[in-house]
Amino acid sequence: MKTHDLNNYWLLELEETQITRLMFDAAFILQLVDGERGTEVRIETPFVVFRGNVEYSCDPSHPPSLVPVLDFFLKTVQEIRVYKTGELRLNISPDIIIRVFPHDTYEAWNITSNHWLGATAMPGGSVAFWQLQTPH
Repeated sequence: MKTHDLNNYWLLELEETQITRLMFDAAFILQLVDGERGTEVRIETPFVVFRGNVEYSCDPSHPPSLVPVLDFFLKTVQEIRVYKTGELRLNISPDIIIRVFPHDTYEAWNITSNHWLGATAMPGGSVAFWQLQTPH
């Protein structure tokens, strides 16, 4: 995974990264794997899925609304954008986008990765982003 700090977002470039597990509890969780390394994206607030020109509103606290994400298993994630305003955007092939917006009270989403990075949407619209140097 390559990370680029651009003006208003961090771009996480993913190569050959598949969604290998979908999990549901009080959140919607996607487990991503590229080779032997993994990344987990946890979405805890309502989010939007775009499939081409169709928009779906999804809410982890309302399981029937999550039907549009059930076929994400084994789809390829092309990139993740972590906006410094607290928005998260996942580009999934073919032609699927997930957008999660910041929440005033809760952490809307978080990313943990054994690529030595993590990010959390802080309440009110900022991001805690950290990346450690890869050990040699």
